[in-house]
Amino acid sequence: MSDLDALVGRWRSQSAGAAGADADAAEAAREERLRAETADLRQRGLALDEAFLVALRRVRDLDALQAEIARERSPRRAAAGAGLGLILALAALAGLATRGAVWLLAPGGPLAPVADDGALLLRTFPLVVAPFLLAYLLWTRRPGRDAVVVIAAGYLLVALCAALFPFAPFGDTAVLAAIHAPVALWALVGVAYVATRRRPSDRIAFARFSGEVAVLLALIALGGGALLALMIGSFAVVGVEVSDGVLGWILALCVPGALLVATWLVDRRQSVAENIAPVLARVFTPLTALMLLALLVVVVTAGDLARADRELLIVMDLVLVLVLALSLYAVSARPPRSRVGLLDAAQLVMLIAAVAVDVVVLAAMLTRIAEFGFSANKTAALGLNILLLVHLAGHAALIARLLLGRAAPGALERWPSRWLPVYGVWAVIVVAVFPPLFGFM
Repeated sequence: MSDLDALVGRWRSQSAGAAGADADAAEAAREERLRAETADLRQRGLALDEAFLVALRRVRDLDALQAEIARERSPRRAAAGAGLGLILALAALAGLATRGAVWLLAPGGPLAPVADDGALLLRTFPLVVAPFLLAYLLWTRRPGRDAVVVIAAGYLLVALCAALFPFAPFGDTAVLAAIHAPVALWALVGVAYVATRRRPSDRIAFARFSGEVAVLLALIALGGGALLALMIGSFAVVGVEVSDGVLGWILALCVPGALLVATWLVDRRQSVAENIAPVLARVFTPLTALMLLALLVVVVTAGDLARADRELLIVMDLVLVLVLALSLYAVSARPPRSRVGLLDAAQLVMLIAAVAVDVVVLAAMLTRIAEFGFSANKTAALGLNILLLVHLAGHAALIARLLLGRAAPGALERWPSRWLPVYGVWAVIVVAVFPPLFGFM
């Protein structure tokens, strides 16, 4: 018997556990990894005892990582137990509720204000769908009482403000409420998703979950849109016109249903989005960095930023939000033990360019505010840009330290995870505080 066999035999006797075919197979796999790691380290010049201890540490670390992954995915196994029937029932109920809201709140409907031209329905649509999505996550995740109270209170606050405030139809505060209400409600979805877990990795997991749902929802929308167009075209060939009422029923049932089904598929890990997350990060990070650099050059050479079109500032804000989403997605797609590489350097370039663009946008906004005064739109945009500036600048600093070897990869999760609740709170403030603050105009 070789010295390595003796060491492995001693380790096997100390780690003997439960019997059974599965346990024996797992033990054999661990032993194979241990021997392979030891042989690799021996080839690098380590002594046998030292190589064995290092290999044993690596095997134990891998076991701990696999156990952690199993723990993370245990809620998804509970979600799988909920079954397709539950999500289809919730999707159908969400569709019927949406159709009912359209009938009640559309212009000319029984509950629609006389002067309303669809603004109330636009603000109400997310409020109708959110309870069914929250019900699914509450059923499968089983969060604690505190989380349920936060979700219920947050939903009631957003619902009452968005539905009952006396907005001017399509005024600034009405549009801001319609934009920020879904963000606030999705933050409540995050509370339900994270449930009783409070670690940074759990919040980053929700960011990845959100990205996967968005990708899958886009795929479902493309497929559904193509199918609907094919149906309308086929009926037109035989001289039958699909009425607006039929299309209304189809859209009312399918749009909420697509969101719930996409959520269920991602929760069960049956989507391809999980597999393409690293690919998306690698492809779009350098492309976005190049786009930001080009945008920065164009904006700086454009002249007087105070005279910049409002639409240009809005587009630049949308680009910054895209950078935020992409940076979160890149962090969530990063393997736990991955080394620093070109993707991190590309992220740093992207974030530095985004910070520069944000500074330019803030300068333009402050100039416009000094000249024209505050308004609901300017204040909301100013607050969002300040949040983005601090978040993206801090993220860029962390990646720079990581590239220099002065920070651990775990710091990349902790920093953005602290900001996710901040954006939810900001959305609630815009929905609940801005309308009365600016006179519902």
